[in-house]
Formats: sequence, structure tokens, C-alpha cells
Amino acid sequence: AEGADLILAGTGTDPAPEPDPEPALHAVPASVATLRARAPGLLDDPAIARTVEAAAHALAERTGMTLLAFDIEPPAVRATLAGSRIATLGFMAELRRTTNAWHAARTTGPGSNDNASAGLWYEATNPDQPKPDQPDPDDA
Repeated sequence: AEGADLILAGTGTDPAPEPDPEPALHAVPASVATLRARAPGLLDDPAIARTVEAAAHALAERTGMTLLAFDIEPPAVRATLAGSRIATLGFMAELRRTTNAWHAARTTGPGSNDNASAGLWYEATNPDQPKPDQPDPDDA
């Protein structure tokens, strides 16, 4: 056995390393973000829910982000992405922008509901808009 080691050493080739019995695990930070629907029931529509989920997967593929989980729990969607909090917020902002544009194109036009153009997602910056879990005062 010692002679074989000398021959290998003399030829410039090393014996194959032993395979690592347990592959190394690398911790990847994960961040979670939530978008809330503007109105109750919007995400109960299967076409809307499927489109939002497909848009999330397509966006992850385009941006190279890893979408670890995407949960639709009306009236909200929650995405878990591998990456920093800021990258996840950027991802959700883009998902919001694209799905709002899709929703507006789908719901505006002749015979559409005037309220439909308000967008698919809750706007925290609009103080006149009721929170999704609170009844609209105009409906009372």
C-alpha cells in the first residue's frame, strides 16, 4: 500500500478524496412579506388567486429569487423568499404593481364597477380606505 502511495505521488495525481458523508448546509436568510387585498372576497375568485400566484412564480423566475413559499389565505397573500428583507419588499412591490395593472385592465371598461379601478391591493397610504378586516363605512 505504501508503494502505491509513492507511485501516485510521483505521477502528480492525488488519490480521489473521500466523499463528504454529510453535505455542508448553508444558512440562507428568508424573509416573509404580505399583501392584503383591497376588499374582502377578491382573492376568493379562483381566477384572481391563480393569476396572482402565477405572477409571483414568474417574477421569481425573472429576478432569480427563490420563492420558498407562496400562501393565499384570503384576504391576503404571503410570500417567503430566500434573501434579505429589502429584496423581499422589492419583490412584493413589483408583484403588487404588476397585479394591480392586470386587475385594472381586467375590471375597467363598459359596465365595470367604478370601485374596481381602485386596485387589487390595500393601500396603507390612503387614509380614506378602510382596512381589509374592517367594514367600509359607506356600506353601513
